[in-house]
Amino acid sequence: MKSRKFKKKALMKINRLIIRLIYCFATLAVMGIIPFEKTYSELAAQHEGEYRLPNLAWDLKNWGIVDWSYNRYSEAEANFKKALKIYKELPAENRDRYLRYAADVLVHLGDLYQDKNEHSEAEASYKEALEIYRELIAKNQNVHLFMIMALNKLGTFYQKKDEYSEAETYYKEALKIRRELAAKNQDAYLPHVAVTLDNLGILYQKKNKYSEAEIFYMETLEIWRKLATKNRDEYLPDVAMTLNKLGDLYQDKNEHSKAEASYMEALRIGKELAVRKDVYFGTLVSLSTFYLNSIPNKELSLQYAKEATEILGKCRNTSYLWENIDKAKRVIEAWDNKE
Repeated sequence: MKSRKFKKKALMKINRLIIRLIYCFATLAVMGIIPFEKTYSELAAQHEGEYRLPNLAWDLKNWGIVDWSYNRYSEAEANFKKALKIYKELPAENRDRYLRYAADVLVHLGDLYQDKNEHSEAEASYKEALEIYRELIAKNQNVHLFMIMALNKLGTFYQKKDEYSEAETYYKEALKIRRELAAKNQDAYLPHVAVTLDNLGILYQKKNKYSEAEIFYMETLEIWRKLATKNRDEYLPDVAMTLNKLGDLYQDKNEHSKAEASYMEALRIGKELAVRKDVYFGTLVSLSTFYLNSIPNKELSLQYAKEATEILGKCRNTSYLWENIDKAKRVIEAWDNKE
């Protein structure tokens, strides 16, 4: 009996050592000191069953992400493509099990191609991923959230290209699925409904369809307000950002009193936010622009612009922040040019 326990403990220690060695080799591989795939294959051959082809594909995908994070685009693309090839060539009995992972790699490839400004390749990757998710859903696999991600990627892709009809199609399909999921579990999926509604509001505003944009923004705002009553810290920033967007929309519609009211409510909320100072920053910039263009008031406009620059160091480094930094600079420059 003792002998069996001893052997079991010894085997466990050996397995842990093997795993540590694998990670050591993997670290050396990602540093470029030794070839990753060769190392992996040799370890897999020596320890059959520990590392199978799907595991290799998974790790290749992860190394692709690492390469991408260091702007090694060619290496990232090569690793993603190798992972994709493995997933696609798995035996038929394992195909459906791992097909979802192939779609995930395709989404990563799409994002990578967008970074490289290779738009046709990005489009093809996203669409292939979407078709795989559709196929899996038809076979009753629960990949709805992954499919929504692909739909949103395509919606954003076409929106950036000003192909608004295409973008609208994908956003609306994503919204339909999200509404269905939220009907079954509001706590889990209602925030996702709000995100897609917001995407559609932005899209219609860019198309100058202001009435439709307002409908989507108002429903978005209603959802964020509802969620904020349960989790204030999590969702109050979203309330403020949606109010900002409504203010911008009302500016476009020349409804200045509504715009000012939306910005002022967003400003009040922004002052209460302890963490998301980038949201408060965005409202200050919106008000500085409002008092430059809609209701010219140099004193107020510069007051809000300067306050925005003063809190810049306290803001989280987000895309929302950087969008508004340029706006603040343009406001100050515009007043300088008027003198």
